[in-house]
Amino acid sequence: MEHEAVKIHDLAIGELAERSGCTVPTIRFYEQVGLIPRPRAARAADGSIPGRMSGC
Repeated sequence: MEHEAVKIHDLAIGELAERSGCTVPTIRFYEQVGLIPRPRAARAADGSIPGRMSGC
């Protein structure tokens, strides 16, 4: 069975947790301690970045 290589940044955290067999909190912990890279800024469906003021 061949597996397609997937970059960690291309996965939602839920999908990464499911594929790895880890829980979402475990993935977040690994990000905090530097075992895996933190995700790029999350974007909303309209392309905006939540938490940022528009026009800045």
